Amino acid sequence: MNSLFQKNRFDYNQTDVIKRIFISLILAAMVAASAQAQHMRMPSHEAADRYAAMEKIDLTRHLHDINARELKSFASDEAVVTANDMLSLARTFIGLRYRYGGRTPKGFDCSGFTSYVFSQFGYELKRSSREQYNSDGELVDKMQVQPGDLIFFTGRNSKSGSVGHVGIVVDGDPVTGEITFIHSACTSGITISTTDEPYYSKRFIGVKRVIK
Repeated sequence: MNSLFQKNRFDYNQTDVIKRIFISLILAAMVAASAQAQHMRMPSHEAADRYAAMEKIDLTRHLHDINARELKSFASDEAVVTANDMLSLARTFIGLRYRYGGRTPKGFDCSGFTSYVFSQFGYELKRSSREQYNSDGELVDKMQVQPGDLIFFTGRNSKSGSVGHVGIVVDGDPVTGEITFIHSACTSGITISTTDEPYYSKRFIGVKRVIK
């Protein structure tokens, strides 16, 4: 009888231990799942900053509809209005032929076009695209462009690394990094292009901001 009691007691203790282990595993799994869900809901500070920056940038995609007060921390009211008016003027020349060395509405080369448009709003740019890149404005990250920024590319030789072409930013996508710009191209005159086009994607150098 005594041996039978000891056996039953051993079986009970063993069962109790197994139950405790099983419960502990369930609790651990629940804690891990909760932590993972919390991590998925709460982005890192870096991600949160990125989302905030994207929201600010996206405000410039619809210049006619934005609330000036909301945009104030990203660009001054005057800068937004100037960029909008500047692009309106630039678009009136779409289709105008390219003219080497041209700086007037009779025909523009790339830097002649940017110089002329900016000069109508009180900004005097250097003569060549290379000089404009080296002297005018401040460098801007590709993901933080604004309408009215200057965008630069190499010339025909994509491997030269030297500035040889310039345009004016029309819009920028903060997610993909694609930039739409207006410029005077050798083959098509004043036109609108994007950095996703193969010719320009491999020639992109950088963006500078003159309007502040």
